Amino acid sequence: MKNFFTYSVVLLLTVSNLFAQSSVNPYQTIQAENFDDQNGIKLSNGGSAVGFIQDGDYIGFSNLDFGNEGGKSISVRASSNTNGGTIEYRLDSPTGDLVGTVEVPNTGGWRSFQSFTANNTAGFIYNVVDIYLVFRGGNGFLLDVDELVFSTEIFATSISITNYITQIELGSTYDFDAEIFPSNTTDQFFQFTASGGSGVNTTSGEYTATSLGTQTVFVTSFSEASSQGFVRDQCTFEVVESISSRTDSSSKSKGGDNKSSFTEGYFDSPSFSDNFLRVYPNPGNGLFKVKVAPETRITVTDIAGRVVVPESVPSDATIDLTSYPKGVYMLRTSEGKTARLIRK
Repeated sequence: MKNFFTYSVVLLLTVSNLFAQSSVNPYQTIQAENFDDQNGIKLSNGGSAVGFIQDGDYIGFSNLDFGNEGGKSISVRASSNTNGGTIEYRLDSPTGDLVGTVEVPNTGGWRSFQSFTANNTAGFIYNVVDIYLVFRGGNGFLLDVDELVFSTEIFATSISITNYITQIELGSTYDFDAEIFPSNTTDQFFQFTASGGSGVNTTSGEYTATSLGTQTVFVTSFSEASSQGFVRDQCTFEVVESISSRTDSSSKSKGGDNKSSFTEGYFDSPSFSDNFLRVYPNPGNGLFKVKVAPETRITVTDIAGRVVVPESVPSDATIDLTSYPKGVYMLRTSEGKTARLIRK
């Protein structure tokens, strides 16, 4: 009887250990083809990726142990040779609570994999749960997925220069400012750079106009802990010999003199390419200014792919989302450019 009891205890402990060891670390790369559940998909890329994905298909991963710190974001390595699609990640089942979404555009080919990062939109993920990736989009094949990994970081989803200019006098200085969204990003910092040999302080954004002609100042957000979360904005302007004095509010002067040394503005940019796309402010409270090439058509959808602004040419350069819930929306142009609109 004693031996039977001892054997039973050992057996139970062994089984318990097996279950304990079956949990998966979501903060280490998970190969998509190692799913525990699926619907509709097939293996692709020589069996090293999940492909042939259509709207409504899904893959599921069991026993992901997020621990007490909580998973705050996801990075998915994916590809598409079509219009791409949306990846929903949900708790415990294909119809479970929606944690967040990842947008995957056309990457140039089924083997042209790129990493796409998104923050959770419905809180953090704790303890041991199952995670399902549910794929949404139009007709036909949407995308392939190579791998995924979660993170305890909150990544920057956008960065915006908050004080654009269109002109500046040669020899003048101007302080560029920028805003990262969301404001609680983890270990994020931004860096300024400039084109054309012009000088800009990489940390403060103070720019000195040393060369005539078209110049561009870039601001880029990085994460100290990871290469993920890379976002950028830019301001293109003209450096001129002099700017005539003006009395309207779109001109300002530095140093208290009477002559304007730079001209602020946003939609007065002197030139842009055919695939130009600019949205401001972004994030915004619902009214977004958009500048695109003439006759460019735009469409705006929500994270589920539902159209909220039908395809049209923006007549007044304004997208009005004030009547829609706060969240993330996708703007697409007829030239194939995309922008993520963040409604605060």
